[in-house]
Amino acid sequence: MTLGEVMRAIESYNRRKAAEDKERAAWDYRLAELVGASVSRLFGGKYPPAHEAYPGILEQPRLGQDWRVAKDRLLRYTQAHNKRRKEGKT
Repeated sequence: MTLGEVMRAIESYNRRKAAEDKERAAWDYRLAELVGASVSRLFGGKYPPAHEAYPGILEQPRLGQDWRVAKDRLLRYTQAHNKRRKEGKT
């Protein structure tokens, strides 16, 4: 192997390892969340979100798009598509 191939293999291993760590952290957190939910009923405590429990590994979830905006875009697209179809047929 050349030096470049060795470097690419190492970088690939590091990317796979980081992805595995991220997946493991997500599964561990989910299990802890379920256990914590059961225990918190007894003590009334709070549980931190996943991105705070695993900083640097898990990112803060992004908020999704408002459904009204998506609906408006879909309606405009459908109207434009139907208009183009009618113009093409006549």
